[in-house]
Amino acid sequence: MLSWKSPFIGKAHKALYDTISNVCSGSARNIYERLLAVVQSSGMGKSRMIDELSKEQFVIPINLRITGTGFPPGDYVVSKFLVHAPFTPDDASRRAQAFLISLFEITAKTVPDLDRVLGGIISKLVVADRPTSNAQKFRLFMSHGQSYSQPGELRRKFYHQVIRRAGSILKLPLQDDMEITESEDSSIDMTENEDSSIDMTEGEDITMGSPEDQKIECIGSPVINFIEEGKPLSLHQSALELVKILAPDMSLTTESLQSKPPLIILAYDEAHGLSFPKNEDKPRAPTAYSQHRRVLRRLRTLPIFALFLSTTGKVHDLTPPPEFDSSDRLRYLTLRLLAPFSALGFDQMAKAPAFTTDDQNLGINDVSKVGFMVRFGRPLWGSRYQSGSLDTKGDIVGFARQKLMHGEDLKTLSSSVKLALMSVRLALEFNAQTTEARACEMEQVEKYMRVCILVHKGFETAVTISPSEPLLAEAARHSSIFSFNMPASLLEHLTKMGQDKGDRGELVAQVILILAADKACEEHLNEQLSTPTVGSQHQPILEMPTVSTVPRAFFVELFIKALLKGQWHNDVLRSLPAKWRTKTESNRTFQTAFKDTRIYFSHFIKLDDPAVVNREFLWRLAIRGCVALCADGQHGINIIAPLVFGIETLCRSNISALFVQVKNDKSFRAQPNAILFDLMNPYLVRFFDMDEKTPLPIIRMIFALGSPTAAVKVIPQDVERLPRKAKTAAQKAVQRSPRYTSYDIWCAKASSETFGVIKIEDEQNYSLLLKTERVFPQVYRSEFGIERIENIRRSMNPGTSVEGAHWASFCGAKTPQLQTVDLGDNVDFGEESDYEVKA
Repeated sequence: MLSWKSPFIGKAHKALYDTISNVCSGSARNIYERLLAVVQSSGMGKSRMIDELSKEQFVIPINLRITGTGFPPGDYVVSKFLVHAPFTPDDASRRAQAFLISLFEITAKTVPDLDRVLGGIISKLVVADRPTSNAQKFRLFMSHGQSYSQPGELRRKFYHQVIRRAGSILKLPLQDDMEITESEDSSIDMTENEDSSIDMTEGEDITMGSPEDQKIECIGSPVINFIEEGKPLSLHQSALELVKILAPDMSLTTESLQSKPPLIILAYDEAHGLSFPKNEDKPRAPTAYSQHRRVLRRLRTLPIFALFLSTTGKVHDLTPPPEFDSSDRLRYLTLRLLAPFSALGFDQMAKAPAFTTDDQNLGINDVSKVGFMVRFGRPLWGSRYQSGSLDTKGDIVGFARQKLMHGEDLKTLSSSVKLALMSVRLALEFNAQTTEARACEMEQVEKYMRVCILVHKGFETAVTISPSEPLLAEAARHSSIFSFNMPASLLEHLTKMGQDKGDRGELVAQVILILAADKACEEHLNEQLSTPTVGSQHQPILEMPTVSTVPRAFFVELFIKALLKGQWHNDVLRSLPAKWRTKTESNRTFQTAFKDTRIYFSHFIKLDDPAVVNREFLWRLAIRGCVALCADGQHGINIIAPLVFGIETLCRSNISALFVQVKNDKSFRAQPNAILFDLMNPYLVRFFDMDEKTPLPIIRMIFALGSPTAAVKVIPQDVERLPRKAKTAAQKAVQRSPRYTSYDIWCAKASSETFGVIKIEDEQNYSLLLKTERVFPQVYRSEFGIERIENIRRSMNPGTSVEGAHWASFCGAKTPQLQTVDLGDNVDFGEESDYEVKA
């Protein structure tokens, strides 16, 4: 509930309305039903989006939460009425129809009386907050006085009236005690509405098709009419009466009603509560939801739209595949269903550009504190932190951990929780080819905060990601340090569930680097937490630092000591650069060159676009505490980590990088192949622009993980690289590349003898992980070509491509632009170098 105290930020509600308006006005004739599932993981703002939509459109909110806690609170009387045991399809249909008739009737009586009922409440509001439209007044009516435990009194009374009336409708006799067709029901609706100008012939042509279609449509989809005082009680008519009240001047012709944007939106929150009874063995078996959906379909000729919100990973619970439906026109694709909506956005609390305060750039220590991390990712973190007490702010990492772990205990982690903890940090991708793997992936969305970007046509599979979310990654870091064995758990999931691990050992390199970062960060935190903050002369000790106030950025030297085995890291720290730009730089040891350089990362992101490795983009990624796994097809490097020189400001000019190239080929052994480092030229991979005159030193590491022999070797200055005659465009580009300073390190074998973070007992797991699959950017495209949706989807995967929408949420008007560099025609960065190595 705390997160609702902050103002809503974003355009997701407009993107949602764009979608449903497009359906109603542009392609209504091809849509089977005016119903859209909204599927996304917890904390992404589904309910807030609907609340924001209700400020502009007339929304009737229905919360089907049955048990447990959460906000907004559930309308328990509604859930109890609609989900009733023992379940029968006919009873569920009758209950759905009785509920909707009653809902429209009671709403039609409530709307004209809103000014009287809300008069005292509105008078106490500041003028700017006073509702003016029916939509705004009804929103206030339904939300006033709500708490974490229950809806407000007005809403409770409203739904008690609705259910009381629905209960009385259930007791009414049925017309001739028999089921009738939809076309007959529609005729009855129109007969009652004598003053209506609806042309039923035209309407039937639009919605029902041929008589054969009408006959097919009624199979398994019974239409029930209750009889009250000798007359049919029509669902269509009760809905139409509400339409008249809300839009008294609206034309009531079929064409007009059917082509208008939605006038009434039914928003069912926690909609998976209607998936009762569950029958995994019979996916076509009726449920309370399937029957409710069929009743709603009868309103398809009216400007009414239904939204079903859920975190469910079982998409077919809310949008069944066409082959599961009884309608032949769905099965044979004459009509289509709408794919679930998931474009809710990301980084809404970042206040772009996120790397400045009062137009002053922040330093690496500023951006690596928990209070800064909450700005990124789903709005739940920032809004809760912003509105919370000191205790709430102090426990924000614990809160994120509980959300990520779905409330499980650290001492008894399930396999699914371990997968969630690893996914958030390693940017695991699913290559789900089996039913079990797809179920595992969608469970991660439903329970463990994985983000759904897109649900494919057919609704059986989805594209899901673990995007850059610093607070969630910090929670995962804190949870996984002592609670489980990452390589062993990863091996289990890769074997069973179809995660993508790359073909060069990149995933193993990620694990090694993340464990080294954890070790260095933990040592850094322990040191900082034991050192009091120094204040003024009159107040020598200001306060003891806390976990929330200590920056997570640590020195590069500390990272190298954590990464490499003891006998090796001293060699690295004392080493001189393999390549140098000036004579002065050639005499600086690694330790001296990177004395005040910090590194900060808790997770990886997978790049879609090779151009992001340019430091114009990379320095902005540094504020998120992430390292980039390079895009498929990236030449020369597989992993790039930002290095920050100094702490005063974080900007392009003080960013360097650690480049990592991973080899999982046994032909690369303990003896370094120095030629490979030429392929990591920072100008040719476009980390530095060609006009960069004073580049900072870089670190280049090659992980020859498939080597049979363990070793760490520094490429010395006495290795001559004698240029041969340039043959290719790439070789010519190397020759004209500006000079730079680089410290080059060769790490052979995924072994405890090489890496300080690999335990002897885990060597077999690493070996198995190395025994040897991706989806972007197509997933960002909108089915209807709505640019706003495409931009929101891109914002949900920040920093992974040079497209502006990946950066705008946290960079604002300062979204970076890439310098165009021409390296010549047909540049090929193959394995052949333009240098030969001579000791």
